Amino acid sequence: MFSKKRKPKLDKDLSAMELAMTNILILKAIFAQLPIQELKISRAVCRLWNEVGFKELKDRVILSIGKICTFTDPLLINAKLTKYIGIRMESNRSCHEECSTGMNLIQLPPNVQQVVEEVRIQTSAEYLAAIIEYINNCAFPILDYISLKISGCNAYRLDLTSHQNRRTALLIKSIITQYPSTLLPTFLENCTNLEVLQFEKNTPPSLVKCSNLKFLSYSGVPVDMSVINRMLEQVGGSLVELELRNKLFSMNQRLTRTQFNPPRMPNLTTLTVFAAELYQLENVLSTKLLPRLKHLSLKPSTGSTFAVDNFLQNLYEFHNGIESLSYEASTQADVRQAVILFPNVKNIEVRFSSGAATNREMLEQYRNWDIQRAKVTFITMISSIQEMVVFLEAMSTWRGRKTLSLFSAPVVTFEKSGIDSSRTARRSFAGTFLFTEFGEMAKSAFLFCKSFQAVELFDFGTSDVVRREMEEFIAIEKLPIKFKSTS
Repeated sequence: MFSKKRKPKLDKDLSAMELAMTNILILKAIFAQLPIQELKISRAVCRLWNEVGFKELKDRVILSIGKICTFTDPLLINAKLTKYIGIRMESNRSCHEECSTGMNLIQLPPNVQQVVEEVRIQTSAEYLAAIIEYINNCAFPILDYISLKISGCNAYRLDLTSHQNRRTALLIKSIITQYPSTLLPTFLENCTNLEVLQFEKNTPPSLVKCSNLKFLSYSGVPVDMSVINRMLEQVGGSLVELELRNKLFSMNQRLTRTQFNPPRMPNLTTLTVFAAELYQLENVLSTKLLPRLKHLSLKPSTGSTFAVDNFLQNLYEFHNGIESLSYEASTQADVRQAVILFPNVKNIEVRFSSGAATNREMLEQYRNWDIQRAKVTFITMISSIQEMVVFLEAMSTWRGRKTLSLFSAPVVTFEKSGIDSSRTARRSFAGTFLFTEFGEMAKSAFLFCKSFQAVELFDFGTSDVVRREMEEFIAIEKLPIKFKSTS
């Protein structure tokens, strides 16, 4: 048995060990010895372990190659790590022109080819043919996932009909592209195992061959909603996540004549809609059409007067399955209605731009949800310490992990201009709210931040003396506060 005299030493040893477990260098050394799966589990211990573990995981999983014609990174490969290595190939116009013909591509050592499971390709369109031929010529015996991120001109074409190219095409499971409209139909015709598709500035192509598609993100301006309806009819049965990121301006009236009428999507769990006012979602958010929907994100189009409260009032069905809700609240948003319609929400992301009294009332309504994670942003609002106290005090009573971004109100100044000396307003955002002193009310506001995961204060100016006083207070109280600037 241990004597009483040794207990203080044990306590001291324990304290030293706890301190060591917060040392980044020590954590890196420990994490470097863990298998990948154990490293992933260790990241869940705390925020610091998560950050250090993420960096370690990234360094071990991805074997980075700067250009497709050079390979200068050391091959630090051993049996414990190689199973998880992927390769990221990048090319740019600074490469020698022989790169585009495949004459000067890197030759990976055999021990690397044997262990690669995933190839991530980020390239411009002119290099695609050479890269695909290069993959054909490598062994890669266990390669089962290729992702493409394509940029550049849309004038290039690609033949995927040969036996070798067709075999490689079946391994392509993710495509992200903007401009190459001539290439996209070719890929969609041949990459029949495609799981992820993100494209924009293209007319929606045929997705008939994409029966395994899980994630679809489309950003464009279709002629009418029937084009999107037709696209979803082809893949609605397999989709798990859908993003409609339409940027609509002058075509608003034309598009509203055609109704958004998607098919039943039995496996869809996540729906993100920009220009939400044009999709008439109150007629779509039905458990019959979307029986497994859990995550809903609503965004207005640029310059829109879309009001969430009007949208909520038009909903006619409870959505017990939705656990995550993201939206931009207007000044008249009826949060109580949202709580009634989506009673089981646990994760929220919301932006406010209303007055202090209204926001306090709104924030108190959120306590009716059993919130596990919340991300809240107040835009161009805070003009006094009193307002800050209102928001922080109201949010501090929420349950769960909370992050908050506060933007100070812009200062409007006037200048004389023109013959009639009319006034021209100019808005200044940087340092518009000034902490002239760090008094008791400001300290009280800061102390409410203890219950937050992170608090960002944008454009809150102060003198160097007051800033040092704040930083000392933040350090002593261990507050998660950071000052940032939008400029």
